[in-house]
Amino acid sequence: MFRTLSMALRSLRARVSRTILTMFGIVMGVAVILAISVANATTLEAVANLFGEAAGKSNLVVTTTDVTAEGFAESVVRQVAGVPGVEAAVPTLQIQALLASDAPSSDTMMSFVGMASGGLTIFGIDPSADLAAREY
Repeated sequence: MFRTLSMALRSLRARVSRTILTMFGIVMGVAVILAISVANATTLEAVANLFGEAAGKSNLVVTTTDVTAEGFAESVVRQVAGVPGVEAAVPTLQIQALLASDAPSSDTMMSFVGMASGGLTIFGIDPSADLAAREY
């Protein structure tokens, strides 16, 4: 055991530049792995915050699949509020508006909620009820 260790130390002293480069490679590898894990954790936290801010404290969001519909009737909010286990049913209105009347209609992009055209998303809330769903 002692003989093997002394041979290894002699080899390290004989090839100083190789030893330094090897140590530098190991240190850089550990640093890169640590940086990647920190970046992953930060990215996951940012995405969780993004969805948390969009959905608020809600565990379930009820939406319509009919893109031509004008939303739900007020009776649907009362019906959802009556479901056992629902603490609060908070209605919101979301509409996409153009910023300029001459915007090209082919200017579409992907968003977290699907296809979206350029412009501004406007949210309408009931201020007295929305406090149950979001913190401002």
